[in-house]
Amino acid sequence: MWYRGKLIALYHLCVMIVRKHKDECYIIMSTSIGDDVYGMAYVRDMKEKNKKRIIVYVHEHKRKLIENYGVVDEIRSFPKKYKGWIRINYFPSLINLGKKHGIYSIMPYHYIPMEKNNGRDCLKIIRESLLGLDFTPQIQYPDFSQEPIVSLSDIERDGNKIIILNYSSQFMKNVDMALFQAIADELTRNGFKVYTNVVGTQKPLNNTFALNCSFYELYAISNKIKAIISVRSGILDLCANTKAAFLVYNFPFPGESDLYNEEWMHRFDVSAWGKKNMIEILCKGYEQGMSAFHSFKTQYLQ
Repeated sequence: MWYRGKLIALYHLCVMIVRKHKDECYIIMSTSIGDDVYGMAYVRDMKEKNKKRIIVYVHEHKRKLIENYGVVDEIRSFPKKYKGWIRINYFPSLINLGKKHGIYSIMPYHYIPMEKNNGRDCLKIIRESLLGLDFTPQIQYPDFSQEPIVSLSDIERDGNKIIILNYSSQFMKNVDMALFQAIADELTRNGFKVYTNVVGTQKPLNNTFALNCSFYELYAISNKIKAIISVRSGILDLCANTKAAFLVYNFPFPGESDLYNEEWMHRFDVSAWGKKNMIEILCKGYEQGMSAFHSFKTQYLQ
């Protein structure tokens, strides 16, 4: 391998490089909003422990997210040509830095079997195994509650009757669209105003309204609406400390065992953020999905 130093663990949420003879720590963010929120969860305590300047490389459209944490010393944008997954070998200067000083590298976490981590969720692994925070640190959340809301003109009047559906996820593709459509239809019959969160050319579910906004605005919206019903997605990590109730569907990865899919879900439980008003399931079929929806409706939509 090109680097020298201590390989702490496999973890894809950020790549941290510590220059042993300098007072700097580099964090290279991914393209996923959820990964970035995980990667920054303990940034304040990490900074306090290591006593280093923190420099973050990030895509320009997520600069505001990193600024919101308030403890990063410098933010640098990726070159525009790097639109996809960021790899450390895109940065020759950092590779040379690794050769010269040795590094601490945190890379794809996906491949750590849960049984080797005593069933701990991702946040606990980050806190204990990767960052070595042996005290009880505070999770640091971003806060965009003051972001202007321009996409929903009716939110102040009807916020308690608004529900957002989100069927899109960067990594979960096996989504039961019939389930989401049935949920949308039932909510509409029950008098709720239903929006579908869409990105780019995505289409809203039938009989729902399209919501196309930045994830900063979505955070502010989530503080004023009744609920979000969504496939497991990074926007749930971003909005975990807002007031909206969550119904979270994890759909099985095709060809994988039930054990694998259960472990994957528990590795990234939204409840690990401290979210209380939520239900999260591994949805193995339409009937199970509708049953979870009806339980959610009874608990949180009355």
